[in-house]
Amino acid sequence: MLSGTHTAALNQQGREVAGFGSGSFTLDWDARATLPQPDDNVGKADYSYNHMSAAEAVSIAAQFHQVKDDNNPGNRVDANYAFAQRPGGPGSMDFVYITPTTATQVGGRGVVRSRWQFTGDGRADVQIKATDGTTVAYLSECWDQNYASVYKQDSWPGGDSWGVETSCAFQPAEYSTLQ
Repeated sequence: MLSGTHTAALNQQGREVAGFGSGSFTLDWDARATLPQPDDNVGKADYSYNHMSAAEAVSIAAQFHQVKDDNNPGNRVDANYAFAQRPGGPGSMDFVYITPTTATQVGGRGVVRSRWQFTGDGRADVQIKATDGTTVAYLSECWDQNYASVYKQDSWPGGDSWGVETSCAFQPAEYSTLQ
């Protein structure tokens, strides 16, 4: 089931501008399952967006509530996503993935923050924490304008590292603050 609102951007004459505006909408797969011929999607996703003109930044956010975990059949997870891009300028993407504790695995929270320049060079920082506090792992990787990796540092056992952080477009590591 889909529900939501959209507010169109207006030009100086008060007319709607095609392709620009702001709004929010919800996809509710649990409600959809009550209708004939349901599919196997579950949970709900809430989206919001804002892009009022070509000169203004675009932003998109999504919150996924108890959606299907394809990696662990039968489990549901929560996830959050945010994207922002300034015209001709830097952009960012944040993603948070939350898995519940089950009888066979410790739950956890993984966060990703990726930032880039308009020219293409950028950085991604990942942090993974177990809900019981036993495990914390980190990964950072930077790339140049040709998308070639110039720096990598991780805390995984047996992980590999290369380059120097000063070659990164963004310093230091920055982890997502999405909840």
